[in-house]
Amino acid sequence: MNQHSSLTAEQRLAAVDLFEEGFGRRAVSSRLGVSVWAVEGLEKRFKIWGRAALDSQPTKQAYSF
Repeated sequence: MNQHSSLTAEQRLAAVDLFEEGFGRRAVSSRLGVSVWAVEGLEKRFKIWGRAALDSQPTKQAYSF
């Protein structure tokens, strides 16, 4: 996960659990006590990747020439 994220690893895991239960971004943000903006980014990744949104991704793509 992005090192500049305002959510801790525990908060991200709890947010994904709540998304799977059917909660929206506003409900998740109020339950966790974090900003809607931080949860919104995670929700977008979760909708595309599912639980894989919690995995770390390299920030720069390396190409062999």
